[in-house]
Amino acid sequence: MAYKLSERHVPELLSLLRRWRPECNPLYYLVKNSLATNKWPRVNIYVDTDEVKSCQAVVCKALEFYKPPYNTAYFAYSTNNTSLQTLLMQDGVVDSKEKYTTFEFVPTRLVGPIKDVVCKQMDYVPTHEGNNKIVHVDPHTLPRKYFESLLPKGLTIGPLSNKHVQLLEKKNYLPFTPKFAETLKRYKHLAAYDKNQTPVAWVIHKESGDIGYSFTEPAFRRQNIFHILGMILGEELSRCGDETYTINPVGIIETAIQSAPKEFRSGYILNKDIELTRLCLKKKYLAPNGAARL
Repeated sequence: MAYKLSERHVPELLSLLRRWRPECNPLYYLVKNSLATNKWPRVNIYVDTDEVKSCQAVVCKALEFYKPPYNTAYFAYSTNNTSLQTLLMQDGVVDSKEKYTTFEFVPTRLVGPIKDVVCKQMDYVPTHEGNNKIVHVDPHTLPRKYFESLLPKGLTIGPLSNKHVQLLEKKNYLPFTPKFAETLKRYKHLAAYDKNQTPVAWVIHKESGDIGYSFTEPAFRRQNIFHILGMILGEELSRCGDETYTINPVGIIETAIQSAPKEFRSGYILNKDIELTRLCLKKKYLAPNGAARL
């Protein structure tokens, strides 16, 4: 059975998810933020039993989360593979009519069970499957001015604004396009600006609680700008009582931490025991360009 959770039961679910962190961090923060804003993200939450405190599987369906052709994003967690598969197969939990869909940063151990349902029974095929690690950010209470002093000469720091949405979409490297306007409106973000007040690097606190959607213009890379922005934003989030973490590709993040200057390196705590996967899928009948196969 699938039980669609009402808003009054969400606090009870959050208490349960809190026990499963940090492996379910993305799901936990997405649910928490949807309750806090009551507007974005818009979610439907499904569990495998009407007794929330006893549930073993949770699927959060984030509606119109990305721009077309990707629309819905799914965040999921389970302590029992069979319970998760049964939940995914219930009517209304997964919209199997969508041409494209994605499961966002689910525990890698759940990818096989998820694919057994959505690929074998709903005719999806993976288009992207990336494994990632959680990295906790500890700015160790160093003052913002200290990190700002490490910026390359001529750069200044400030928030992004709605006028930068097109730039963010243009520089977006993900398989889908986030709705940056919604994110910038409700969550913290920082950018480094050149002398023309053009953003050359940025980091954004996402709906799922992690610092992401980051980008640095090629001419400004290898100058630690990402580390500087991440530490300053991490310090701001810590002061607000938020956990600060990032989700990064396996292999790349280990190299990035090892090559970072020591003042940054000691601020990253890599969780070696947990691996999360972003799984993007399309309908089997679609050609690579998204058109229906004849």
